Amino acid sequence: MVLLIALGAARVGAEEGDAVPAAKATAIGGVLTALAPAVVSSALLSTSDSAQTKTAAIHLVEWGLAVAPMVAHGTPREWKRGLAFSAVPVASAIAMSLLIGIRPITFTEGTKKDIQYAFAGLLSVSILSSGVGLIDGIMGIERAKRLVKTSNAHALWIGPVIGSERAMISVGGNL
Repeated sequence: MVLLIALGAARVGAEEGDAVPAAKATAIGGVLTALAPAVVSSALLSTSDSAQTKTAAIHLVEWGLAVAPMVAHGTPREWKRGLAFSAVPVASAIAMSLLIGIRPITFTEGTKKDIQYAFAGLLSVSILSSGVGLIDGIMGIERAKRLVKTSNAHALWIGPVIGSERAMISVGGNL
């Protein structure tokens, strides 16, 4: 839901020709995409004794963190950056899914230290790499401002001018 709202806001900003509101909307959407699953997962982990519910909560927080940088870079000119910054969190989420698939009780009754370290390491990698992607997405607001300034500052137009007795080419703009 948050993803759809953020992408819709970015689309509206892009259609209006103003990149700054779109960048702000997608940056906020990215942060919400990371935080909302974390809040829901925390509630599920603290209130449920079911291993299935806890597993679902971990998957929810991992994939929320994985998608968040992509949402934060949701403006049309930032998709490649979003893919790049989402690569590590997605890889970590896949690894966490495999770990939990192999050892489903890793985080509830795990006694092997190497499994616990892998779990904590993957979760840390997800949080840190997603955070870096979100920070870069928030910095996209400044990139959008520079884009608007430079696109207006160096406008150039070339057009034909046709009169009754002559034809010429007119060149103008902010050179």
